[in-house]
Amino acid sequence: MIGLKIYLTLKEGMDQGLIDAYKSSFQPAIKVQDGFRNVMLLKKQDSLCTWEINLFFDTEEQRQTWVATDAHQDAWPKIAANCVNAEWVLYEITE
Repeated sequence: MIGLKIYLTLKEGMDQGLIDAYKSSFQPAIKVQDGFRNVMLLKKQDSLCTWEINLFFDTEEQRQTWVATDAHQDAWPKIAANCVNAEWVLYEITE
């Protein structure tokens, strides 16, 4: 299994925009992908702008297939529009 942590720094006042984009576009689009395991939107406690999206797939190939879909190409810009920065780290997970 693989996990991807996406660290988001939001534009000021864009918390609700991020939540709306996640709930209405990103989450529904990723949940139907082959190999999908889980996705979470997390806000760091006591932080004004640090958020994470953590997502999990069975394989890296399945995650890359998701990234290449029209659904991802539609959903990700809606997330990114709320951010000044996004960085990510890919993990291999041993169960």
